[in-house]
Amino acid sequence: MRQGKTRLRKILWGALFIQLLVLVIAFGIWTWLDFAEAEQEARKEVEASSLLLEEHVLRSLSAIDGALLQTADLVHEIGLKELHLETTWKRLKSIAKPLPRSSTIFIYGLNGDTMAASTSHPAPVFNASDREYFQHIVARTSDHYIGKALKGQTVHQFFFPVARPIKAADGQVQAVVQAGVEVDYIADLFAKAGLKGKAFGLYRMSDGALVSRHPMTEQLLDESIAPLPFFSALSAGTSHWSGWVNAKKARQLVKALRVSEVSLLLTVSMPYEKVFGHAYDRLLWRGGGLLTAVGILITFGAMFSKSISREEQSQNALRDANERYELVLKGVQSGIWDWEVPRRKVSFSPVWKTMRGYGEKEISNNEEEWSRSIHPEDAPRVMAAVQAHFEGNTPVFNEEYRVQRKDGSWMWITDRGIAKRDATGSVVRMAGSEIDITDRKAAELVLHESEQRYRTLFDSMTEGFALHEIVIDERGKPLDYRFLDVNPAFERLTGLKRADLLGKRVLEVLPGTETYWIDSYGRVALTGEPVHFEHYSANLDRWFAVYAYRPA
Repeated sequence: MRQGKTRLRKILWGALFIQLLVLVIAFGIWTWLDFAEAEQEARKEVEASSLLLEEHVLRSLSAIDGALLQTADLVHEIGLKELHLETTWKRLKSIAKPLPRSSTIFIYGLNGDTMAASTSHPAPVFNASDREYFQHIVARTSDHYIGKALKGQTVHQFFFPVARPIKAADGQVQAVVQAGVEVDYIADLFAKAGLKGKAFGLYRMSDGALVSRHPMTEQLLDESIAPLPFFSALSAGTSHWSGWVNAKKARQLVKALRVSEVSLLLTVSMPYEKVFGHAYDRLLWRGGGLLTAVGILITFGAMFSKSISREEQSQNALRDANERYELVLKGVQSGIWDWEVPRRKVSFSPVWKTMRGYGEKEISNNEEEWSRSIHPEDAPRVMAAVQAHFEGNTPVFNEEYRVQRKDGSWMWITDRGIAKRDATGSVVRMAGSEIDITDRKAAELVLHESEQRYRTLFDSMTEGFALHEIVIDERGKPLDYRFLDVNPAFERLTGLKRADLLGKRVLEVLPGTETYWIDSYGRVALTGEPVHFEHYSANLDRWFAVYAYRPA
C-alpha cells in the first residue's frame, strides 16, 4: 500500500513539472516576441525621425550654401581689393537674413584677417589656435567644408562654420567665405520637428568631432560623450545602429555601415527605457502571473500529496508518540498520572504504582485509588487546592502531602499538575507528576528539632549571649560590629532590648563604645582564636567578663 502511494505521488509531481515547463517555455516565447516587436517599432520610429530631421538640416545647409555662393559672386563682382567693412556689411547682411538665426557671414583673407562681415562692427573671430585650424581650411581644395565648433569672441556662443573657398581664375584660393551657425540651431530644428523623447548628434566627419547635440542628449551622455546604449538611425535613412554613437565612434560607424562619404553624420537616438519600457512592464506583469500560476500548481500538488499520505503520516505519528510516551514513563523517577475528569478515571504510570509498593495490576484506574490514599490530616487541604485549580484560581496544582503505601506506612510527596479545559472552560483532563520527598521531610524534621533544642538552650542561659557580624574597612581593619542575635540574659545584663539591637551596628546603638570592644571581637573573627577578658563599658557603666569565640 505504501509503494502504491509513493508511485502516485511521483506521477503527480511529474505531471506538475511538465505543466510548469510548458508555462516557462510559453512565457519565454511570449517575452521574446514582445521585445522583438518593441525593437521593430523603435527602429521604424527613429528612422522616420532621422528622415524628418535630415530634411530640415539639408534645407538649412542648402540655404547656407546658397548664401556662400552669393557672397563669392559678390567678391568676384567687387574684387578683393575693393572690399571694405563699411561698404559691404549691409549687402552681406541682406544675404545672411534668410539664414538660420544669428547666422553671420565672414570673408577672411588667407591669413585669417576679417575682410568683411554681415555685421557693422565685427571683432576678430580667430585666436592663435584657431588660425592654425584656419590654415587647414585654406589648404583644402574642396568646394564645401564644415568646420569644428568655435566660440565667438563677441557673443561668447558656440557656432559651427560652413565655409567655401573663393578662388581666382587660375584656381588658386584667394579668400574664404564662411557662415557661422549657432550649434543650438540644430536643437531648435529638432524641437520643431516634434521629435520629443529622442536625442540626436551631429558629427563633422573630418575628425568625428561633435558639432551639436540635443539637450536631451545631456541627460543620456556625460560631457565627454561617454558611450551609452541607443537605438540610432543614420541620416541616410536606410541603415541602423544598435549601440552608441559618439565622437570616437562616428567614423568607425560610417565605415562599418558602408555609408558613402559625407560631410556630416546625423544620428537620431531613442533610449532603451523608451524602446522597451512597455515591454518591461508587460514582462513584470506576466512574470507575476507566472509566479502566481507556479505557486498555485505547487500548492495544489503539495495539498494533494499531503492528502494522499495524511493517513500514513497520522499512523506513524501516533506510533512514534506512543513509543516516546512509554520511554518517558520508564525513564523518569516521577510517578505520572493522567486524570480523565468527566469519566473519573486516572491512568497511573508504573513508577507511580511502584512508589506506593503496588504491582502493575494491583491497583485500578479509579480516581478513588488516589483520593483514599491521602493522609486524613492533609486531605481537606489537598482537595481544596484541586478545587481552586479547577475554578481557575491557581495556574497549577502544587501541593506537598502524605500518602499511604501498600504496607500501611506513610510517605511525603510533592504533587504537581495542570488542567486542560474545553471551549466552555470546564476541566476535561488533568495530568501531573509525583516525587517522593520522604527523606527531605525527615531531614527537615531533624533540623527543626535541632533548632528547637538550640533555641531552648539559648533562651534559658543565665549568661548573656550575643552573635555579632564584624564590619571591616577596605584594608581589612575592624571598624564596627552588627548585632545578629541576643538572648534574654543579654538583655537583663545590659539593659538593652533585643528589638532595638537586631540588625544595627554597635556605634549606632552605643555611639561612645570603646574601640577595645571592636578590636577584640574583630581579632577573634579574623584569626579564629578565642579570647577571655574583663572590661568596663562606659556607656553601660558596668564591668563585664567576656568569653569570645568564632563559630565553626
